[in-house]
Amino acid sequence: MTKKLPRITGRQLLAALATLGFEVVRIRGSHHFVRNGAGLTTIVPVHAEATWEAEIARRVNALDTGEVETVPWSYARQRVLRGK
Repeated sequence: MTKKLPRITGRQLLAALATLGFEVVRIRGSHHFVRNGAGLTTIVPVHAEATWEAEIARRVNALDTGEVETVPWSYARQRVLRGK
């Protein structure tokens, strides 16, 4: 049985890559492009995990308490396509 790797944030990964000689060469949105001296590159998504966690919890709570209700996807799609 293989062991699962621990979950880390994008910022933690950037810090680990920095110790290996990688540096951020550019940022586009929440994606950080990093490169080392040998020219190896990768992209690290740095999303606001804590912010989203709180927002998701708030929205789930609103659904659970009946504060808001869901709508069928077909209805939502129709409204978006019509611009209403």
